[in-house]
Amino acid sequence: MSDTADESPASQAARECADDIGAVGAMFMLDMDNHVAAAAAGYEGLAFYFGGRGGVLGDVPVAAVVKAFCFFPSASVEAGWTQAIGVETRHEAAVRFARAAETWAASHLPTDGIGTRGSQSWPAGSPPQPTARRLRSSTDGVRWPSPGRRANLPTTE
Repeated sequence: MSDTADESPASQAARECADDIGAVGAMFMLDMDNHVAAAAAGYEGLAFYFGGRGGVLGDVPVAAVVKAFCFFPSASVEAGWTQAIGVETRHEAAVRFARAAETWAASHLPTDGIGTRGSQSWPAGSPPQPTARRLRSSTDGVRWPSPGRRANLPTTE
């Protein structure tokens, strides 16, 4: 959970973008074409989500994946992660997931900027309208990580 009292530029940017970023991710994950393609490859239920998105962690113990997906019940993460390895390697699952995201984005997101939903719902089938200025202004003063900086991924003990 985030500290809503934190008024740093980074926290303000995160709060201002959270709904829009979450909505785009949800639309991708709820798109029926993704589920059909995953099932055709052999995935069941949420195994493609956990195997594909978690596949970037590599061949790590399930405990590390449970920590990475901390908002999901551990039994669901474990079941999806375990089922996914029976379909393809962790790397292959991650690549398949990235390609699915790329394919979905190419047909659902604008190519000329960042979209925003704000408090309005998007009409069925219409992509978000570009508002890159809003994102840029909300991230002024943010200290971005330097290139090559390692992510703080969960460790296994």
